[in-house]
Amino acid sequence: TDLIVNAGSQITADGANGGSVALSAGDEMLVAGIVSANGLDGNGGAITLSATDLTVTPTGVVSASGTVNGGIVNMSAQGEMVILGEVLATGRDGDGGQIGISGENVLVGANGVVDASGGSNGGSVNISASEDATILGKVRAVGNGGDGGSISIDGTNVLIGPTAEVDASGATNGGNI
Repeated sequence: TDLIVNAGSQITADGANGGSVALSAGDEMLVAGIVSANGLDGNGGAITLSATDLTVTPTGVVSASGTVNGGIVNMSAQGEMVILGEVLATGRDGDGGQIGISGENVLVGANGVVDASGGSNGGSVNISASEDATILGKVRAVGNGGDGGSISIDGTNVLIGPTAEVDASGATNGGNI
């Protein structure tokens, strides 16, 4: 069974503090619209997406961001994970959230953004591929007012391409990559 979130459509659990969204597909999941659990006056919520193959298109946004702290985004694919749009768990005034992305092959395309940055400290991003992890876009866990966060990218083969930006810098202390 496929699950498609079309461009222009929204699946939201936004609130003062973000709620939770859990979506699962037996075959392919395609996110071309918005899936969000944003904290409009507090912390980001939680989003879990799982499928055999999962694609976030250039128009797709998966966001568990908050005006205070970022939330949690976990995305898993048994096969291909392709991120051409945005995956966000940012904290505007507080700390960045947590993003976990896994698949057999994981691609963050040249215009793809994976961001767990915070207004204070950076959050964490963990990208795990059992085969190939290819980063051509932006992977960020920046601490804009404090310490940088942590970024982990692992796979049998890891390629950080010429257009990639992998950034865990901080205003106070750098983070870990």
